[in-house]
Formats: sequence, C-alpha cells, structure tokens
Amino acid sequence: MGRVDLCRSTICARRAGPTWSSCAAGWRSRGRRTCRPRAGFAIAAVVARPIGGVLSDRLHPKPVVLVSLAGAAALALVIAAQPQPEIPAGVAFIAMAFFLGIGTGGVFGWVARRAPADRVGKVAGIVGAAGGLGGFFPPLAMGAIYDEADNDYTIGLSLLSVTAAVAFLFVLLRPKRERRAVPA
Repeated sequence: MGRVDLCRSTICARRAGPTWSSCAAGWRSRGRRTCRPRAGFAIAAVVARPIGGVLSDRLHPKPVVLVSLAGAAALALVIAAQPQPEIPAGVAFIAMAFFLGIGTGGVFGWVARRAPADRVGKVAGIVGAAGGLGGFFPPLAMGAIYDEADNDYTIGLSLLSVTAAVAFLFVLLRPKRERRAVPA
C-alpha cells in the first residue's frame, strides 16, 4: 500500500482536515511531527466551540454562524490552492478548524434560543448527531473524488467551499424570528 493509497483509506476513517493535512501536505513522512497539525486542528476546533457559544450568547447566533461559514468557505479555497506544507498549510487548517468550531458553538446557541424549553435536550441531541454525521460524510466524499494521480483534493475542497457559501446565504437570508417565549 503506497502513500496515496494509505492516505485515501485513512481519509474515510478520520475528519478531512487532519488527514488531508498530513497526506497532501507531505507531513506523513515526518514521523511524530505528523501529530502536530492533527492535534492543532482538534485543539482549535475544541477551543473555538465554547467561544462560539459565548459570542452567540452576547451577540446573537446568526452573526457567529455567518462568520463561521464565511471563514470555512474562504479557507477551503485557500487550502484547495495547495499552500506550502508546514506553516502556511498548517495555519490554514487550524484557522479553518477554529471557524468550524465557533460555528458549532453558534449552532448550539441557536438551539437554546429556538427549541421549546422542555425539548432543548432532545433537539441538542439531534443537532449533535447531525453534526457527527456531518463530520463523517465529507471525508467519505473527499476520499471518493480524490485525484490520485495528482494527490489532489481540489474538487472536494471546492465543494466544501460551495456548500459553506450556500449555507451562508441560507442563514443570511433566513428571516429573524423572535426568541421563544419562556413559560411562566
């Protein structure tokens, strides 16, 4: 199993960002240093999630989610342009993870505002499950459309950017509704 085959098979089992960053950016051959970008991606997403929640509480979830989607769309295009390995590619992936993390916090902030008080836990569970599937499907799609000859994820990253842009427009054009009434 060559480097490309190994990368293609692992992208189906892991989130696209950390796996792509180690395969396409050429970090796989560097041994333990491969863990750094993966850890940076995971840490950025985890740290950003509560930041997105706090911002959603202070502002409103809509601008937080809009910033997240705009950042993810832009950074997917940056990464599709195949920046140099190590610092440029690593910074782009970590920034994308941060934007995706604040978006997750924003979505859960929206759940708390819009779901009926007696169903917040159920709705949050369903939204969390959908997010889990969202983290599983893109790597499968990217693995399926991966250009093996050029070790290239440009099509998949472009589709990620388009999807984020469409979601941005959906959120932007969605009419604002009043906060749910709190039962007395």
